[in-house]
Amino acid sequence: MPAFAYKFILFSALPLLSTLSATLADSLLNLGETYHELGRLDEARDHVQQALELMEAQRRLPDAERTRALLDDINRKLENGFVATEGVT
Repeated sequence: MPAFAYKFILFSALPLLSTLSATLADSLLNLGETYHELGRLDEARDHVQQALELMEAQRRLPDAERTRALLDDINRKLENGFVATEGVT
Protein backbone atom coordinates (compact mmCIF):
# COMPACT_ATOMS: atom_id res chain seq x y z
CA MET A 1 0.00 0.00 0.00
CA PRO A 2 1.41 3.44 -0.87
CA ALA A 3 2.47 5.77 1.94
CA PHE A 4 -0.26 8.30 1.12
CA ALA A 5 -2.87 5.60 1.69
CA TYR A 6 -1.54 4.94 5.20
CA LYS A 7 -1.57 8.66 5.94
CA PHE A 8 -5.15 8.92 4.71
CA ILE A 9 -6.22 6.04 6.95
CA LEU A 10 -4.46 7.51 9.98
CA PHE A 11 -5.91 10.99 9.44
CA SER A 12 -9.36 9.48 8.94
CA ALA A 13 -9.07 7.66 12.26
CA LEU A 14 -8.04 10.72 14.31
CA PRO A 15 -11.59 11.98 15.03
CA LEU A 16 -12.63 8.51 16.17
CA LEU A 17 -9.57 8.16 18.40
CA SER A 18 -10.23 11.59 19.87
CA THR A 19 -13.83 10.66 20.66
CA LEU A 20 -12.79 7.35 22.23
CA SER A 21 -10.16 9.09 24.32
CA ALA A 22 -12.68 11.66 25.59
CA THR A 23 -15.13 8.88 26.41
CA LEU A 24 -12.40 6.99 28.27
CA ALA A 25 -11.48 10.09 30.29
CA ASP A 26 -15.12 10.63 31.25
CA SER A 27 -15.55 6.96 32.17
CA LEU A 28 -12.43 7.01 34.33
CA LEU A 29 -13.65 10.16 36.04
CA ASN A 30 -17.07 8.59 36.70
CA LEU A 31 -15.40 5.55 38.24
CA GLY A 32 -13.16 7.77 40.33
CA GLU A 33 -16.11 9.80 41.59
CA THR A 34 -17.94 6.61 42.50
CA TYR A 35 -14.96 5.22 44.41
CA HIS A 36 -14.61 8.60 46.13
CA GLU A 37 -18.23 8.51 47.28
CA LEU A 38 -17.70 4.96 48.56
CA GLY A 39 -14.63 6.05 50.51
CA ARG A 40 -12.29 3.90 48.44
CA LEU A 41 -9.81 6.71 48.02
CA ASP A 42 -6.81 4.82 46.64
CA GLU A 43 -8.91 3.51 43.77
CA ALA A 44 -10.55 6.90 43.34
CA ARG A 45 -7.18 8.62 43.11
CA ASP A 46 -5.90 6.18 40.48
CA HIS A 47 -8.93 6.63 38.22
CA VAL A 48 -9.15 10.40 38.64
CA GLN A 49 -5.42 10.78 37.95
CA GLN A 50 -5.76 8.83 34.69
CA ALA A 51 -8.79 10.91 33.70
CA LEU A 52 -6.89 14.12 34.43
CA GLU A 53 -3.93 13.07 32.29
CA LEU A 54 -6.21 12.34 29.33
CA MET A 55 -8.14 15.59 29.75
CA GLU A 56 -4.93 17.61 29.87
CA ALA A 57 -3.65 15.85 26.75
CA GLN A 58 -6.95 16.69 25.02
CA ARG A 59 -6.71 20.29 26.24
CA ARG A 60 -10.10 20.00 27.95
CA LEU A 61 -9.02 22.68 30.39
CA PRO A 62 -12.29 23.38 32.25
CA ASP A 63 -12.86 19.64 32.74
CA ALA A 64 -9.23 19.19 33.77
CA GLU A 65 -9.53 21.96 36.39
CA ARG A 66 -12.62 20.36 37.95
CA THR A 67 -10.91 16.96 37.87
CA ARG A 68 -7.76 18.40 39.44
CA ALA A 69 -9.88 19.87 42.26
CA LEU A 70 -11.38 16.44 42.93
CA LEU A 71 -7.92 14.86 42.88
CA ASP A 72 -6.67 17.49 45.34
CA ASP A 73 -9.61 16.70 47.64
CA ILE A 74 -8.87 12.97 47.48
CA ASN A 75 -5.17 13.53 48.18
CA ARG A 76 -6.00 15.80 51.14
CA LYS A 77 -8.24 13.13 52.62
CA LEU A 78 -5.56 10.47 52.15
CA GLU A 79 -2.92 12.69 53.78
CA ASN A 80 -5.23 13.30 56.74
CA GLY A 81 -5.85 9.57 57.28
CA PHE A 82 -9.45 9.52 56.03
CA VAL A 83 -11.28 6.34 57.00
CA ALA A 84 -14.43 5.25 55.16
CA THR A 85 -17.67 5.30 57.12
CA GLU A 86 -18.56 1.99 58.73
CA GLY A 87 -20.54 -0.23 56.39
CA VAL A 88 -19.01 1.22 53.24
CA THR A 89 -17.00 -1.32 51.28
